[in-house]
Amino acid sequence: MDINATKEKILSQKIAIKNILALPAMTYSYPVSRYNFCRKRAEKETGIGFFTVQYARLLSACYYDRSYIDSVINCGIDFDSMATPQKCELCFNIGWFYCNLNFIAEGIEYMQKAVDCCEDEKFLRNLRFNLAIYLSEVDKGKALDIFNALEEFFGAKIFAIKVYIDSGDLEKAGELFEKSRFGPGKDLDTSFFEAEFHFAGKDFEKASKAFDICKSHRFCFTPQWQLTYDYKKASTYYYAGQFKKAHKQAIKIRNRKNWDKFYNLDLIDTHDMVRIPEIDAVLSNNFVYRWYLDIDRMFYYINKIRMIGYGYIKRNWAYIFFIFILISVLTLKILKLLK
Repeated sequence: MDINATKEKILSQKIAIKNILALPAMTYSYPVSRYNFCRKRAEKETGIGFFTVQYARLLSACYYDRSYIDSVINCGIDFDSMATPQKCELCFNIGWFYCNLNFIAEGIEYMQKAVDCCEDEKFLRNLRFNLAIYLSEVDKGKALDIFNALEEFFGAKIFAIKVYIDSGDLEKAGELFEKSRFGPGKDLDTSFFEAEFHFAGKDFEKASKAFDICKSHRFCFTPQWQLTYDYKKASTYYYAGQFKKAHKQAIKIRNRKNWDKFYNLDLIDTHDMVRIPEIDAVLSNNFVYRWYLDIDRMFYYINKIRMIGYGYIKRNWAYIFFIFILISVLTLKILKLLK
């Protein structure tokens, strides 16, 4: 493949702010200037260097199209010209991207390359932690080996709980969960893990209470975890007889799949989850609720605006800006109805 033609095609594509805002993965929430900086540096590189690959990766994420990153990989990445930290960062970023598109095996291969070449002990710990999270999708035994080896890292102990739960070892998960209550993270909100634990144990009353407390996806590090968590939440309410809550949660899932490209409903089947016809009926219904306010999406965009403009947009200003937009949209809708 012609390297110059590929590079020209990649760099001719620009990323609009609306594409950056639509990205679901918070890891891509760089300041807007980072995207432009990356593209300008790529223009000065000879061959397929660090910034060219980074820009191709960002393009692939923004347009949910792996062909951009695939094209530069097929041309041959010039790893020899890169310093070890750059090579390590690049391999991890490529691996992370593939994993989030659900190409887990390819992603893990690149993440393992990053681990193998990393020379910074602190960064290596974070790399191994992230590798274990995605390994838990395909090889829970290896994931647990890594989490257990990172014993001094409290986050590893916490996430090992989820892997034990998913493996069906609720006894071990319960032991770790009790220890975590008195460890360095004793003040951490553990409702996410409580909800997962009680759901696996089919104690839907306790699970529903934990789901009520856990309002965010802060521990859902992967699209796979995010979607299964949301479906478990709807299922829990259904089994607990809280049908209004189950219906509301199903609407949230349906709305999110319409705007979050990484939120793929097919992932539910890959996790051997029991499908509930009443919930699936809501997911497949395309009826538009005219006055439905998608709170999840609203707060998501508030945080996105704040993160891609940090240094320029503070949290309070992001809220004010979003409220202004919301009032404007509602006003236009009301005026349209009055005509």
